[in-house]
Amino acid sequence: MAEPLEVQSLNSYYGSAQALFDVSLQVAPGEAVVLLGRNGAGKSTTLKSIMGLVPRREGRLRFGERDIAAMQAYRIARLGLGYVPEERRVFAALTVEENLLVGQKEQTKSGDGRTNPWSFERLFQLFPNLAELRGRLGGHISGGEQQMLTIARTLMGNPSLLLLDEPSEGLAPIIVQQLGAAIKELKDMGLSLLLSEQNLKFASAIGDRAYVLESGHVRFAGTVDQLLADEEGRRRWLSL
Repeated sequence: MAEPLEVQSLNSYYGSAQALFDVSLQVAPGEAVVLLGRNGAGKSTTLKSIMGLVPRREGRLRFGERDIAAMQAYRIARLGLGYVPEERRVFAALTVEENLLVGQKEQTKSGDGRTNPWSFERLFQLFPNLAELRGRLGGHISGGEQQMLTIARTLMGNPSLLLLDEPSEGLAPIIVQQLGAAIKELKDMGLSLLLSEQNLKFASAIGDRAYVLESGHVRFAGTVDQLLADEEGRRRWLSL
């Protein structure tokens, strides 16, 4: 069962340099929320902070009824948060099928009773390109195929909330279109999404609500439609 994510007044640091300043956001069960902003705005840092990959000094983070602010990343992942990094981190020396097996968890998650609906066959229906490549090494497929593989590998862990960091970055338009269709299908299935993006067109086709970050501060919080209607704000924060 999907659970809400709540982040309040999050402050994160790289060494002594503060990267996030009182960032607050929410993701309701089954909702798609997008984080927008220029390069260096703090989008990736926000996702990594939620997952426990960047040091957090202050802030309240809750996933459902659980306080995750002091948890390590592996424990957060076990609760049902799946993280798809911008760098993809495909295992180049493993086949596509072996990469998927790396992400596989037990069929039943202890404590919450969730069962894993993801099989090779279902993932290959979501990403048909991967079906033809299941025996190919991860280092010998294209960047777009690696992005699909990284998302599919994360789904093998049966997340109820998927955090995607810049999924469309640097990909050919046809691959972006295919990825967008797959992510919208995940949303239609009831999977909660928190999506970091610079591509406003891509993000607005998926998101219900949006947050705009600038220099580690939240500058806008509202619906995607409200953001699209705010031409001055988009020009100021996104250069669009």
